[in-house]
Amino acid sequence: MAILSIILGVIMAVFGITCMFTPILTFFGLGFFIGIMLLIYAIVGIIRAIGHKTVSVLEIILYIVALVLGILALVHGATLILGVVFLYMIAIWFIFQGIMSIVISIKARNLNRG
Repeated sequence: MAILSIILGVIMAVFGITCMFTPILTFFGLGFFIGIMLLIYAIVGIIRAIGHKTVSVLEIILYIVALVLGILALVHGATLILGVVFLYMIAIWFIFQGIMSIVISIKARNLNRG
């Protein structure tokens, strides 16, 4: 597991440096990258939701929203106006997802205690 973390860290550092030296290319590729990441997140989440019976409706809605946003990012990832609008949509989604993850973690922690 530690080796995987090191490899992932090296890859992320290389991509970060590449993004710094090719900002225009990064801008155009960012929409596609976010789209792929959101699609992977949504597909894995939906598969997990199907396998677990304790998944809330809100989680399923989040996965569906992630799927739609991922598709939008892949379709419109490189356009400037939609990129700005999409940036705010993604930011709001990340905030909402973060809050939901915290709530779900606290609920799971309380269930494990009781």
